Amino acid sequence: RHPPNGVGRFLVPATTPATAILAGNGKSGKKGGNMALVQMLVMYIHIGAGIMWIGGLAYLRFILLPALTRAAPEVRGPLLVDIGPRTVRFTLRVAEITIAAGIVNLFLAGKVTRMAHFFTTQWGIAIFLGFVMALVIYILGQAVTRPTTLRIAETIRAVATGRAPADTPALLEALAARQRNVLTVQLALG
Repeated sequence: RHPPNGVGRFLVPATTPATAILAGNGKSGKKGGNMALVQMLVMYIHIGAGIMWIGGLAYLRFILLPALTRAAPEVRGPLLVDIGPRTVRFTLRVAEITIAAGIVNLFLAGKVTRMAHFFTTQWGIAIFLGFVMALVIYILGQAVTRPTTLRIAETIRAVATGRAPADTPALLEALAARQRNVLTVQLALG
């Protein structure tokens, strides 16, 4: 047996769309070549968005939020109002792209037609559990992180305009603790 011709033989066996194209048996013009290229592109979008999603959550939990906690209140407040809602919107959009690209990839790979494989093979179980965990992480983001972030920004704006609630410090600390806890759970699942 000889390895496949082309660059793919130096990387890994030609079993994925990317290596099939590199190995020379998925070139445009040959049967399935364009579909392999589309599947490879969708897979890269799925993986790239997933890295931005979970990596972004890790960055928030372990880098940004602790740094903001140590910042002076006159710096922390405006930063949270500015970047908090934008960060949550970005994170939720890349989560949606990750999930959508994963679903599209299942269709492109022809795996959806064999639904029994989702519960009888290691691959299927891993994909199914990954999908369920991704949905849980996303739902936590929509149901807890988003409203909590908006509430923090709203409270800080109220403080800046002199309309602060009486229990502002306790409220902000409780909201910050909720954010930390939810980010920890999301990262544990991710």
